[in-house]
Amino acid sequence: LDYFIARSFDKHRGDDGRLQVEEIAEMRQALQDGWLDKFSHGHDATGKLRVQRVVQKRGKILTLDNADEIGETYPFATGEKPKHATLSELVVHRRAEAKNHQHRLQEAYAAKHPTMVAEQEVEQEHLVAHPSIRNICERGRADHQAARVRAGLLPAEAALNPEREDKTVGLSFVEAPACGTRSELLGVRQEAKQGGAEEHN
Repeated sequence: LDYFIARSFDKHRGDDGRLQVEEIAEMRQALQDGWLDKFSHGHDATGKLRVQRVVQKRGKILTLDNADEIGETYPFATGEKPKHATLSELVVHRRAEAKNHQHRLQEAYAAKHPTMVAEQEVEQEHLVAHPSIRNICERGRADHQAARVRAGLLPAEAALNPEREDKTVGLSFVEAPACGTRSELLGVRQEAKQGGAEEHN
């Protein structure tokens, strides 16, 4: 490879077998610009029974992997690049368009001819949408409250000892409780019972 590169840039062949200073500079600049990419190497390593076919057509070196590069040598007739570079892309695009069109037709047909239709609600004659009393239990409760009011009582039943009976377990936080522990609470209750017993005696 080195010999091939040197012979390509040796303008004074046969003098001394060496490159001049200007020839070396020209060679280095050409290698940086990609001059070596125009050639294909390593074909002598595989011999005559190589698996991959290598040919040169229209200035392009074609192998098994870059056969599509031959299309770059054929300019388009109209000067405009087509939407699809290959026939496979065109077939895939047409197939996708056909599927999308069929899907839109199916949606339009389903909108006009639905497979299921919701049934209308049954409306009875003289039906009140939101009655004041919805069931017999509410009517009985209203009659019971009216009877209590006529007797001079409260409409609803009340506890005999609301302070004790209405107590419920809460989760609210108390900063300074009267009894910090359960032992103190039991002691206070015991003292209250003893004081009440002494008063009765």
